[in-house]
Amino acid sequence: MPSDRSWLRILEAALAVGLLLLIAITIELIPGVGLLEATFGTVSAPAVLGQVLIFAPPTALALAALANALLNGLSVGSLLTATLAVVTLGLTALSIATLVSPPEGGGVFMGHILVAVVAIPLAVVVLVRPVVDRVVHEELTPRLRSRLGH
Repeated sequence: MPSDRSWLRILEAALAVGLLLLIAITIELIPGVGLLEATFGTVSAPAVLGQVLIFAPPTALALAALANALLNGLSVGSLLTATLAVVTLGLTALSIATLVSPPEGGGVFMGHILVAVVAIPLAVVVLVRPVVDRVVHEELTPRLRSRLGH
């Protein structure tokens, strides 16, 4: 039976793939009907709820990635993942705060685009982190040690 960490890794990878697919579908639907309108068009929900739900996939990925990075210990991949996860969570929190309490005078809201711009590299790093950690650990670390005389 897989350990708790392997389940977290599987969840993290599934969320990363799902987020990338969701963003790809959303980009494809920009000229036609928006994904959010198609999904929530018949549901009677407050307007802010539908807008806030768009942040659920990046938030779930960021939380899973941050938990896995903290459990894996110190490595290049974990540091990069944790940094991108914290930035994603911060932008998500700021975006939701802006939606819940909009500024006076209105304006154009682009928080979901900013979160997607940060969440895409997070998803990619989550998917390639095991390769990065292996390359750094198995190839770069021995080279550095031999050059430094250790």
